Amino acid sequence: MIRLVKNGRAYFPAKNVHEQIVIKGRVGWLENDLIHLADTTFEKYLRRNSRYIDLLAADLKKERVAKSGREALNYFLAKPIGWFLLTAIRHKGILDGFPGLVFAFFSALRFPRAYWRYLRMAN
Repeated sequence: MIRLVKNGRAYFPAKNVHEQIVIKGRVGWLENDLIHLADTTFEKYLRRNSRYIDLLAADLKKERVAKSGREALNYFLAKPIGWFLLTAIRHKGILDGFPGLVFAFFSALRFPRAYWRYLRMAN
C-alpha cells in the first residue's frame, strides 16, 4: 500500500473511501515497517467510521439496492459475519488482541448500519 508520496507526484481521484492512488513516476519500497495509526482516539475512529457509513449508504441509494427481506438478511447477517471473520482471522486482526477484535466488530457493523441509514433515506 502506498503511504508516502512526493508532493505533486500523486493524487487520489476522490471516487470512494478506499480508492487507488494515481502515481506520476516510479514507486519504491520502504526498508522498514511503517506503523500506521489512523486515529489517535476511539472517538475519532467512530467519527470516521460514521462518515464511511454515510458514504456506503449513499452508494446503496445510487445503486438502488433492493429494500427487501433478502437484502436485509444479507446486510444485517451475512455481510457482517463474513467481514468479521475475514478481518479477525484472514487478515489476522485477532493477533492484535482486544483492539483487533473491536476493530473487526465495528468494521463488520458498517453493513447493517449503512443499510439501516439507506432504508431511512428519502427516495
